[in-house]
Amino acid sequence: VALGYRTSARGNYSMAFGYRASTNGHTGAKVFGDASTTDSILAVANNEFAVRASGGYRFRTNATLTTGCNLPAGSGVFSCSSSRLLKEGVEPVDGGDVLARIRRVPVNTWSYSSEAGGVRHMGPFAEDFHAAFGLGTDDTSIGHLDIAGVTFAGVQALDARTLQLDARVSGQAAEMEQLRAENRSLRAGNAELEARIARIEALLAAQPAP
Repeated sequence: VALGYRTSARGNYSMAFGYRASTNGHTGAKVFGDASTTDSILAVANNEFAVRASGGYRFRTNATLTTGCNLPAGSGVFSCSSSRLLKEGVEPVDGGDVLARIRRVPVNTWSYSSEAGGVRHMGPFAEDFHAAFGLGTDDTSIGHLDIAGVTFAGVQALDARTLQLDARVSGQAAEMEQLRAENRSLRAGNAELEARIARIEALLAAQPAP
């Protein structure tokens, strides 16, 4: 199926839509091209879904179009709905508890069994993450906002502990300096006492024997 201007769908079960879009002979490919350039967008693999949308992408998952993700024009980063106005059931987080749960979640490097080329990744498994935090819809996936929230809470807890340790170290440093000052004072007092004893001994030694 080819719809639009200079579109071509020449692979079996393929589709091309929009402006200068071509499946390039690939089977099962779906290609959409916008009108931002006179260059064509071509499929590069069978069963690929390729889209050129230079104005960006908007994905919405509710009827009022308030929840979803955007991929802004020219960007490589998804921005997803996270306003407090869209949330309910808000509860505070115990950072210390989050750290304790993080310790129970193993982190490994791995490859997706269906990904070509042996590409390596690093991260927790969804089963372990869900068992530790109970976040998300199931134990087969991890929401990027969930793992970011866990990381953020853990960092805040570590920062709080660091500040506490800094305060303790500063207090201990002040105590050490006070002890050093007292030690210097004791040494000065001892030196003065030794000098007095030496003078007394000298006076006693200078007196004639009875």
